[in-house]
Order: sequence, then structure tokens, then C-alpha cells
Amino acid sequence: MTKFSIKTAAAALAALGDEPWMRSAVDRIRVERERVRRSLTDLGLRVAPSQGNFLFFDCGTDSSSLAAELVKDGSNGYIFRHEDATDLAKKIRKSIVDDKNLSTYAHNVKIIARGGTVVLKGPVRSEEEKTAIEAKTVEIAGAANVKNELTVKSKTE
Repeated sequence: MTKFSIKTAAAALAALGDEPWMRSAVDRIRVERERVRRSLTDLGLRVAPSQGNFLFFDCGTDSSSLAAELVKDGSNGYIFRHEDATDLAKKIRKSIVDDKNLSTYAHNVKIIARGGTVVLKGPVRSEEEKTAIEAKTVEIAGAANVKNELTVKSKTE
């Protein structure tokens, strides 16, 4: 868990209380996120949708070495973090398991993450579950990176 100092927490609370500044900061983040997303896309990289102050993209190679090189060359205010396929699968699994409206079948689908692509396999109880799991996965990995091979298995099977 990330620890924050009292000063950091106080600064965050002050920022939240200054709505014009907050709106301006959000607008700047939106513009910069879109600029970086376009640049990455222009380089032929797949970038997952994001509404936060971060971008997740598949660099097509070992991201730990790329992140180390970018930091070494100077981050220019950016933070680079290596996230491997295991991390991606864990995020997706947590998102699915946290949804208590889904069946045990849904909670136990197979999530195969490799090279930025995620394949979903296994049985679920309904088309609604199949759609919900795909939506959760797309939110994390991006629509272009998800292959849904889930099957609907009725309660009588």
C-alpha cells in the first residue's frame, strides 16, 4: 500500500476545496493524456482506454526494460511502471470476483493474458454474465485486446 505524508494529504484536501483549480488541473490532464495517447498510437502501439491520469499500453516487448530506459533517459514528469501479464490477469480477476452478482462459474473463468491480449474462457450462467465479464475486462485491457470465448452453460447442464 502506498503511504502518504500528512502534508500530502493536507495538500490534496486543499486542492479539492479549490474547484476552479481542480477543474483546470483535470482539463490539463485530459489534454496531455490525449496528446500522449495519440503519440503512442502513431508509433503503432495499442493503448487501452483511460479516463484517469495514466495510460496503459502494450509496448510489444518486455516492458520492464523499456520502463528502466525511459526513467534513465529522464522521465520529464512521467512515471513509468512495468506491468506484466500476471498483473493484468490479477486486476481482471479482482474486478470479476468483486462483483457479487456474478455466479461461481463466472468468478472462476479462465483469464489468459499474454502479450497485451486477454482471452476469456470457460462457462458462465447467462449471456448477461458473459457480457458483464467482457465489459470488466475491456475496461482494464481495452476493447482491441480482449477475445471473449466464454460459453453459456444453463443451470440444467
